[in-house]
Amino acid sequence: MAAHGDDPVGKTHYDAETLTAYALDQLPRQQAEAVRAHLLVCPACRDAAAETARFTHAIDRELHDLLDRARPASNLSFDTIAREWRKPPHRVSLRARLARLTTGFASAPLILLLALAITILAPYEDSLARRNLELTDTYTGPPALVAVAFDEGVAIVRLDGEHTGVVRHFRRLGDLSDLSFAPDGRWLAFQRGSTLHLVETSADGQHAKLDLTENAEWAWSPDSAALAYTDGHGRLVVFDLALQTHNVLVPASERAWGPPLWSLDGTQIAYALAPQATANAGNATQGIWRVDPATGYRVELARNPAPETSLLVPAAWLDGNTLILARDGRMANGDQAAIYRIQVNARQAQPLEAVALARGDQLSWPVSPDGHMLALRGDRLVTLNVVSERARAVPDHLRAPAATAWAPGGAWLAAIVPGKPGGEGLYLYAPGKAKVVQVRLPAGAAEKSVAWAGSEHLFVVRQPDGATYLELWLVSTTGAHAPQRLLSNITLPESGGWLAHDTVATRAISLTSTP
Repeated sequence: MAAHGDDPVGKTHYDAETLTAYALDQLPRQQAEAVRAHLLVCPACRDAAAETARFTHAIDRELHDLLDRARPASNLSFDTIAREWRKPPHRVSLRARLARLTTGFASAPLILLLALAITILAPYEDSLARRNLELTDTYTGPPALVAVAFDEGVAIVRLDGEHTGVVRHFRRLGDLSDLSFAPDGRWLAFQRGSTLHLVETSADGQHAKLDLTENAEWAWSPDSAALAYTDGHGRLVVFDLALQTHNVLVPASERAWGPPLWSLDGTQIAYALAPQATANAGNATQGIWRVDPATGYRVELARNPAPETSLLVPAAWLDGNTLILARDGRMANGDQAAIYRIQVNARQAQPLEAVALARGDQLSWPVSPDGHMLALRGDRLVTLNVVSERARAVPDHLRAPAATAWAPGGAWLAAIVPGKPGGEGLYLYAPGKAKVVQVRLPAGAAEKSVAWAGSEHLFVVRQPDGATYLELWLVSTTGAHAPQRLLSNITLPESGGWLAHDTVATRAISLTSTP
């Protein structure tokens, strides 16, 4: 065991005293960095430090819960406090204020807990979240925001060189889903039950709550100024973030349903209609429409050619807003969904000779900015250009990727290939050049999902071997620096088949896009 908090050559582990000091954020910065580097390669020390951190956080959580449950005694009156407060002098000591505010509380222990909460816990909110997430102090990538599910809550982290830290931390918010940043990073949305939370990513920003049904779907506008949603009752609504107002674009009688889809310039929203039986032998009518958010003017884009067997929903605007990719919205996770291309001017849905995989309300493999997507033709995986309808076979060792993400320009596809040993599951693929590059990471953790952070970096979610939590890593696609673990202890959903956006969201930002 390393003595006195050192880690000399030949010593296998740090001692318990040093690991406890590290977990409590009591080590000098240089020594803490050395311990952090050791924890990356030593599961035993990492588990010991994590156990101390979990114990400390459990005490903190119990204290907050006790304060939440506390109630003043029935004979407490604030009239006396108000009168005394108005008497000069107003400047009094913290001890005197505590004495006034706690008169009539049930017990002395509660007074002590309240004092601790005011004088100790509040200033360390960032420190607690930072320590339990094992957040790096040496971030080397582009400015970015990260939202993570964390101990029955959510933490928003800013990654920006020396300004890296926890921006906001919401406690006691379990069972979260659909974490998503607005395009400019100023807002984060996440769903909890039937409530959609919209929070600004600045420390003292707004927190709006929208009551939605389980069937509601939503999407950010390209300029981040609004959020469109179908409410599950047939209405399509736009929520203005600056004004905090709702504007109903489609009434319930017209049966708007499914995920709304903003056009690339934000001037149109495509949406699906729920099926409705007609008087003609019970046939159903269903299709895709668009609406102008500024005027409310609505136009039918295409009618479903087979409403009895499929349900058209919009998936992507393409080619300067002249083309829409649509898919069969009836498919469950992992099912093969028929895909269609809709020429906006022709107003006709044309089925493509390929199928895509569904995941929740989205395609398992997203569409690139220039209209490329992964699709299946028979038992063959291809990259399909939706605009030209040309297809190119994907190399066999990239078959059935578990997660993919297109680079901002669409030239490269990052893919996670399942079944590979830890550290060997990340690949880059350039369809135009038919080029494949494997990006190696440290062993000991399996790659789960991937997202681009600008044009030269990737965020990779990994699960350490045998662990019940996730980690976030930064990977340079140019090899400018070694892969870097950014944070850890991300809550792993209890249900199987977890989706990345239910646990972590990332967004590269400009230096001035958020305070």
